[in-house]
Amino acid sequence: TTPKPPHALKARKAISYPCEPAPYERLQPQTSVWSQSIDTRRIDTTRVTESRENLGVFPVGNGYCFTYLGIGFPQNTLFMMTGPRYQTEGNHNPLGGFGELSLTLREAGATVDLPLQSCHSVRGAPVVLTSEQGTHLRLTTVTAAPPGVTAIVRWITVECLDGTSRDVALALEFRGRAMQRDEQGFFFEYPHRGRVARLRPVMIGGEFERDDDQLTFSIPDVAPGKPCTCCLALLFSESADAASAVSRHVISRHDRLLTDTLTWWKEKLAPTVHVTSGDRRLDDLVEGLKVLLLVQQDAQGGVCPMVNFKGVWLRDSNGPLLGFLHSGLYENARRLLTYYRQASALHGFTGREFPLDLAVESDPDLTPAKWAASGTDRCEVPSFVVLQHAWWLDATGDQTLLERHWHYVRRNAIHQVLMDGPHGPLQTFNGDETYMGGAYDSLFPARSGYPNALIRPDAYSADSMFEYVAAHEAMVRLARIMGREEDCTRFENSAARMRESIERHLWLPEDGRYAPALSPVDFEPHRAPFAPINLRPIWVGYLSPDGQKARSNLEGTLRWLWRPPGLVRMTPFMDHFIGCAPGYLVSNLAAVRHPKAADAFSALIGSASASGEWVEVHKPDRPSYGYGDGRYANRLRPWESGINLDAILFYLTGARRREGRSITIRPLLPPNCDHLVVDNMPLGRGRLKLTVTRDGQRARYTVTNTSQGQLTVDGKTLEPGDSLQATVSLPVAPRSEDASPGTYREPLRWCEGVRRLSITAQRQTPADGVQLLDVGLPFSEKDLAVFLAQRPASVKQIEIHPSAQPLNRTTLKPLMQVLDHPEVKKELEQFRKDGGRVLVPHFLRAFELHGPVADPDQTLLKKDPPIITAGYNAVEWVRHESPSSYINLDAVLRPNDHVAAFARCVLVVERPQRLTFHLGADDGVVLWVGGRRVVEQLGHHHHQFGRDQVTVELPQGETPVVVGVHEINGSWGFSLRISNEEGAPPEGITVKSLTAGK
Repeated sequence: TTPKPPHALKARKAISYPCEPAPYERLQPQTSVWSQSIDTRRIDTTRVTESRENLGVFPVGNGYCFTYLGIGFPQNTLFMMTGPRYQTEGNHNPLGGFGELSLTLREAGATVDLPLQSCHSVRGAPVVLTSEQGTHLRLTTVTAAPPGVTAIVRWITVECLDGTSRDVALALEFRGRAMQRDEQGFFFEYPHRGRVARLRPVMIGGEFERDDDQLTFSIPDVAPGKPCTCCLALLFSESADAASAVSRHVISRHDRLLTDTLTWWKEKLAPTVHVTSGDRRLDDLVEGLKVLLLVQQDAQGGVCPMVNFKGVWLRDSNGPLLGFLHSGLYENARRLLTYYRQASALHGFTGREFPLDLAVESDPDLTPAKWAASGTDRCEVPSFVVLQHAWWLDATGDQTLLERHWHYVRRNAIHQVLMDGPHGPLQTFNGDETYMGGAYDSLFPARSGYPNALIRPDAYSADSMFEYVAAHEAMVRLARIMGREEDCTRFENSAARMRESIERHLWLPEDGRYAPALSPVDFEPHRAPFAPINLRPIWVGYLSPDGQKARSNLEGTLRWLWRPPGLVRMTPFMDHFIGCAPGYLVSNLAAVRHPKAADAFSALIGSASASGEWVEVHKPDRPSYGYGDGRYANRLRPWESGINLDAILFYLTGARRREGRSITIRPLLPPNCDHLVVDNMPLGRGRLKLTVTRDGQRARYTVTNTSQGQLTVDGKTLEPGDSLQATVSLPVAPRSEDASPGTYREPLRWCEGVRRLSITAQRQTPADGVQLLDVGLPFSEKDLAVFLAQRPASVKQIEIHPSAQPLNRTTLKPLMQVLDHPEVKKELEQFRKDGGRVLVPHFLRAFELHGPVADPDQTLLKKDPPIITAGYNAVEWVRHESPSSYINLDAVLRPNDHVAAFARCVLVVERPQRLTFHLGADDGVVLWVGGRRVVEQLGHHHHQFGRDQVTVELPQGETPVVVGVHEINGSWGFSLRISNEEGAPPEGITVKSLTAGK
């Protein structure tokens, strides 16, 4: 059916709200100070990444439907519209289910310019207000996701600002899914995870017209002083019945849904912690962070980094869990912990991540025997499962959840992967740590440069080991509470063994701090401090903040990583930082009551975006984007923002809870704040009110039990209504910043009796008299030059292992350029003059490439294709010269799944000689030399330098060399090195200049 024109339906009266002012005007006094106002005439919106970096992200959601605003032009743009489930197809999904929706105004067929724009959120609710204003008109929106309803509703108001009535049209541009139409109107569909989700836009009281790829809605006769408001509902469903139900509900209650939403959030947050400091930025930030966590909690309990990602992640749950527990949102914390246990039961495995929409309605669980046989991810995952339950118990005092989860928790504690080190057990990284994945991948190598002091991902991790000790020591306490004394001794012993290993392997007495990692090559410490790891011991509970070693490690770390006015670098060379680093820093400084704590607290708040959220990776001076192209950034992060909320509350209160019954309080005051009130501080079933007043260099505080039961505060029992008064010293702020320590230097040390040095990235057992130098250690050119200058007289040979040559995530540096540095070259030349020998493997890097060619089962590599010899035709090949010794075919050839490709070069030999080829490839590979097949390794393999070796007699003259590679899983490439029979670079051989190809 053809919809009737809106103006012929008495549409204006049907959609207009008689009450004045319009919804936007009524709510504007209730908005948070965390907001933004922009003039698009001063922004280059074509530079998408740069124009979004200084903008905030404002979420709307209710556990079923989600969208966000703030980083688009116009500001009313809805991003990543998703529903009626939070989970999408694939975890990295920047468009969500239904993409984007922007609103514009048209007058006389032309788009109205509205350059003055703003975005706000209601304080304490995910209700977002936008305004766009021009010379004659203003367009405002109020967007909300009513609780329990699979819909996002928008109240859109058009106002005339001058003395002339105007006929306008509202244009809706949907970007992401193809528009469809049925007898009920327009809709969009999104097939995902075996389902089909549907989005139907409905203008309540009116109908749309289609104009190419847009929907329009006419609003005639907009008169000055008489704003016209219409209600747009975005209805999400997965079935006809659900679609009918949500449509009936929204249409019948559209005039009350905004009030319903605000009332629900007010009641939800009323019993939670509230801060009154006199600083609206701080007070509103706390309210906004609670909303940020809640709005990203799926209806089933998992909390997800909703902007661009999906799924519930075990480590990422730390922030939401601590934020929930310490702001009093216990039920949300329980739902999060329960969902992860349910998901683990369904899989028989505790993974680092699960989808949000698993079938957990029946509360799946395992028997004790099945939990004991279940699997778990590595390192941080099982440790944090334990710690999260310890945090739950200390905050709530509720043992019922621990009793229900005991066998799941215990399995994670004992099922940990350990390796033997020289002085006890070691652990690697999990591999998904955000500073390895997010910060690492987004910065390396193009933006981080060299030196960067990043850590190779296969190193032994102090972080994992700190978490292991904290988890196993927590298990001693949990087992005792559970009446399982037989487990106490086991976990006491395992914690003690790992603690001793940490102290022997990782403590650096001369630096007074811990090494964040050990080399996997030779167990040499990676000494350069690394903020997320060196700030872990106090935060995770490995060290008591009252201990000397805790203070020493913190000071030794800050010496290199402190960055005025109160932030922390990732490494001594990198001012970029992950979003939770400011929170870790504040927690550390507040715990030891450090003089720099106040500066760090201010910088923590100052590092938030315009909307009061933290992102995955921050640039030194602004929020940034994590990995990806920057267009769709990893923003609004519940993990990072939750950690930072917890740090803010800890700074203000110094609260340390024990089993939901007792609490110690040691408050700090923010800079320029002389009076602070924290209401509804949660402790078990009770609540406390904390009032703090500055008194010179001391803080006087009063704690009042505002609940119905006894609570123990600072060792004193408070009956309901009782108060405790005390004073505490405030740290004296430093008079000036510490002097710069200069450029960080990584010390490299020679072993005794060394005859040969091998610079390598590969694990190997060194022969007698051979010292391995892990190229992945964070040394600079200067460090290497100093090391070479200090070489013992016994050293006769220095070799560069093939694994050390490429610039990748293991080497972390362009070693071949490092060797060309003047100071390093000087030392190597002197070494040669002194009779030493320097061996640098000779890799072939210049090839002609042919392909990719479809090859589902490696058939092409099982025979000798004509192109290898007689069928060679130069125009079918493309010249390629690799910047590294690894020929990365994935970077230059597409498609890259179940295909084959061939790489060809020609060796020119001055005299006959025997030559050894050292070949490595991912996946299947064949090597032809002079048309003869000399190596064949089919199947699936990961690349390893020199995995396959063959020695061939080469005649004088030209010899074609062809490598055939087959790809299975989307990542492919090879390396090919030549040497004489002694392993040294050959002489009298050149690679023929390639003139063929395109």
